[in-house]
Amino acid sequence: MRIISNKNIYFSERKERQCPPFSHSEWIKFAIFALIVRPKKKKLQMSKHITEEQRYAISMMLQIPMSKKAIAEAIGVDKSTVYREIKRNCDARSGSYSMELAQRKADRRKQQKHRKEVLTPAMRKRIIKLLKKGFSPEQIVGRSRLEGIAMVSHETIYRWIWEDKRRGGKLHKYLRRQGRRYAKRGSKNAGRGFIPGRVDIDERPEIVELKERFGDLEIDTIIGKNHKGAILTLTTEQQAGSGYASCREKKPSR
Repeated sequence: MRIISNKNIYFSERKERQCPPFSHSEWIKFAIFALIVRPKKKKLQMSKHITEEQRYAISMMLQIPMSKKAIAEAIGVDKSTVYREIKRNCDARSGSYSMELAQRKADRRKQQKHRKEVLTPAMRKRIIKLLKKGFSPEQIVGRSRLEGIAMVSHETIYRWIWEDKRRGGKLHKYLRRQGRRYAKRGSKNAGRGFIPGRVDIDERPEIVELKERFGDLEIDTIIGKNHKGAILTLTTEQQAGSGYASCREKKPSR
């Protein structure tokens, strides 16, 4: 039986760590392993899918504890499969692994994989209505859930809008950016830290340095705490005077 060789691996691991001898409960666990993990064939079958029995074995072996490599050899899968199983189906808060929780997560993931979202005519009518009112797909889904109305995910709504665009439709025109992508940082278009047509201070005429003519202004803004409120300052290069003005709070248009 392969479990014997794996038990020997575990014995050697305990010996290297100078662990105490097996307790009565550990012998009982190994007896359970011998019944559950007994291989049907001598040759290892490196399957990527974990069964419910294998999840129970993983849960028990982690309590001993055994290394993930030894667990993989015991249940007849690749060690990467064990690593992936524990990472995907462990408790998100404590990081512990249990067979019940792992099986529930696996079953839920399997159901969601085979479930195909259906965009009904009623949903399409509601989506178009809310898009024309300025709602984003995310807001459409959120509003529908609050009102208890069935609605597909926002990813499905976006896919439907792009398919409509490819067919020559104009639903994408109702999106806030009308289907345009956001400009990447460092691009030559207007964006954060870049003003089109701006003349750098190092490129200003030399006559400005003389500070002899009136009309050359230095303009700056002072932003308030938490980006609330702003003051615009204007100073003449002749130091003949200065002034300031309070800026109106910028609000997004609806």
